[in-house]
Amino acid sequence: MGETIDSKFLQVLIEHKKKYPLMQIEDFVKLIYQSEFGLTNYQEKSPSFNMLSFEMMRESKFRSQPFEDIGNNMVRVYLNHPYVSLPNLYMAVKKTIFKTSGDDFEFRNKLSYLTTYFKELGINEDEMKKYIEKIEKEGTMNISHSDIYIKNYNTQYRVVSKEFLKEVYE
Repeated sequence: MGETIDSKFLQVLIEHKKKYPLMQIEDFVKLIYQSEFGLTNYQEKSPSFNMLSFEMMRESKFRSQPFEDIGNNMVRVYLNHPYVSLPNLYMAVKKTIFKTSGDDFEFRNKLSYLTTYFKELGINEDEMKKYIEKIEKEGTMNISHSDIYIKNYNTQYRVVSKEFLKEVYE
């Protein structure tokens, strides 16, 4: 089961907003979803070693830390970091998929932080309400980063349980 909604997870949201000031509502929702369920789309949930290898070799204009905390014992492991081992990352992703089930109730609780703290997080209230309504109607299968986030920040990562993080760098 996910972590209890408390000031610790709110702090994760605040830290991400400070680090990525151009975050939009969909970027917060993606972060919340990943912290609860791990990977967000079918391609990530059925990882191909070759696809991961290709992504790791792609040139990126971004340089980042090896990983960052997204709450609930989950981290984003950045593919362009020189110490990331491809075979180990692949196995860590597969183990994370097998281990992580998430909790819809906890996901919705975490979403409630957006409706409570939207001003503090710099989120437009109308956009937030529309996006959350869209999720409630269409589901969460196609959550993706906003165009502005993709253009300005590193989105070449995989979500891994902290339990398997050490393995990624061995």
